[in-house]
Amino acid sequence: MATKYDNYQYLGIGLISFGAPFTIYSYLVLMNVTFTAFALSCIILGATLLMIPSNPVPAHQIRSMLEGSLVNIEALLEEYDVNGKAIYFPSSDGRVNCFVPINEIEEPMSNKIDDIPLRIFTKMGVLSGLLVFPPG
Repeated sequence: MATKYDNYQYLGIGLISFGAPFTIYSYLVLMNVTFTAFALSCIILGATLLMIPSNPVPAHQIRSMLEGSLVNIEALLEEYDVNGKAIYFPSSDGRVNCFVPINEIEEPMSNKIDDIPLRIFTKMGVLSGLLVFPPG
């Protein structure tokens, strides 16, 4: 069965088939660095075009995945009647965590952020709340 190419892949094949012999010709015969760099850039651009998927993930599927995770977070926050404002902070592994106190807080408690254990129901000092891992 023959492989079906799209326009990007045809362009990529064309750029590679132009760039490969022109690289050798401009380097060995013409001895011109400018043309050699141009030919190498054609090869790189052609290889990049060959790697573009012909059927990317549709936007509605990505939106569905995001909505699913957001609905779960919303259900968790509504179940425990959370009224406090969220405090976003980075974790040690580079992700972003979000502490949402169950009750309103009067003063920011940023000095105790490092002491929070990584579990869903947690305490920051005397304040109890939910630790949410936001999507994205």
